[in-house]
Amino acid sequence: MKKQIKRLISILLVVMSFTLIIGCGGTKNTTHPTAIPSYEAYKQTRTLELMAFWSPPPTYQHYEWVKECGFTSIVIDRKYDCWLRTGQPALEPLKNAISYCSAVGLDGYIAVERGWYISDKLTDEFKNEEGFAGIYTDEPTSRDQIDIIADNIRYLKTVYPDKEYSTTLTGIEGLTIQEVIDYYVEKVGDKVKWVNFDFYPLIGRGNSSEIGTDWLRVLDTYATTSVKTGIKLMSYIATMSYTSGTRRRPNEADLRYQSYVNLAYGAKGIAHFCYTSPGIPPFDGEFSIGDYALLLPDYEDLENYENYTRTDTWYSAQKVNEEIASFANVYLSYDWVGTICNKGTDSATTAYKCFGEDYNNQLLSHERIKSFSSTEDMIIGCMKDKNGYDGFMVVNFSDPYYKKSNSITIDFDDTQKAVVYKSGEKKIEALSNGRFTATLDPGEGIFIIPIA
Repeated sequence: MKKQIKRLISILLVVMSFTLIIGCGGTKNTTHPTAIPSYEAYKQTRTLELMAFWSPPPTYQHYEWVKECGFTSIVIDRKYDCWLRTGQPALEPLKNAISYCSAVGLDGYIAVERGWYISDKLTDEFKNEEGFAGIYTDEPTSRDQIDIIADNIRYLKTVYPDKEYSTTLTGIEGLTIQEVIDYYVEKVGDKVKWVNFDFYPLIGRGNSSEIGTDWLRVLDTYATTSVKTGIKLMSYIATMSYTSGTRRRPNEADLRYQSYVNLAYGAKGIAHFCYTSPGIPPFDGEFSIGDYALLLPDYEDLENYENYTRTDTWYSAQKVNEEIASFANVYLSYDWVGTICNKGTDSATTAYKCFGEDYNNQLLSHERIKSFSSTEDMIIGCMKDKNGYDGFMVVNFSDPYYKKSNSITIDFDDTQKAVVYKSGEKKIEALSNGRFTATLDPGEGIFIIPIA
């Protein structure tokens, strides 16, 4: 018996000695997660909001196309007799549009003109319609109009307690963007789910292009507000040319570029401006017949809904929507911390002029990244999930118009491998000394999760 006890003690001492040896020199201690994370459980519950702005004619076929393009929601606007000239809703076409939303699985937001009170316009007609998601108001131009939105929200929550009120904010004369946002948050911040931001950066037509230099500054302002308040950020992207020719018509790379840049700032939703080409007479100077979006009307016969056609931009949007939605359950598990901006060693475009070190959450470094470089301009959206995993949305920030690929290198600290989401596919890559390299196509973005 004594011999057995001695033998057992000897075995335990050998095991303990081996463990100590491994702990002291055989395995690196780390404070970072070492297992490959799984977000499969959130496939159905964490979905990216993809909104179509400027609705099509109220027919089942057209709303089915919206769904097929990958959108999850739509703003139902004043066209196609959905509103009477008196400002009252025309219930029949509105009810048709909402019923089609219910049928195909879209969230429908009814657009209400800024400055309008909905208490004398909205009834409980849509209480039994799953497709009715709430009310949308576009760009209030004064504090008074924000006050009206606050009144509208109170009324909406009385009639439809579970519905949302969505608003796109823009400049108000005499106020900074931050002051507009702060006033909006003060009035309705505890009652809304979204703060909507629109900036259309693709400037120029013909043989030249540039990126609007205020884009990242304003985007950072909205993204910072979203983090501070918990209100989700919905970012608009341009899907058409407009404003008398100063905004060029985007191609697939441009749609991908705008989407990934907004995701690099923590956007939880992407809205497309516009879905239906808005050039319907009489024109107001902002749009024209040549401003093609995703759906093209028959300008010779606007009432002939059968002749409306899907443009090449529709198919490009479908592809990009499917791509970013494919890993939304992963991306939406992370919270935005800040964004690193890097001027490329070659910088064939002037996109870097958007960069500025005085932005709210412009990061110059990150504790998980030892160094980084890129041949063209690059941004790195830095994020973290609740379990301590770091996530990085890396985007080729060069202007897609000039078709420049971007060779990037990121040296991660304490990293053996990386989970990479690229072009809608997930890959696990082994890294040597934490070094990650890739070549990003024009407009391309990738999401990287480093693993210790």
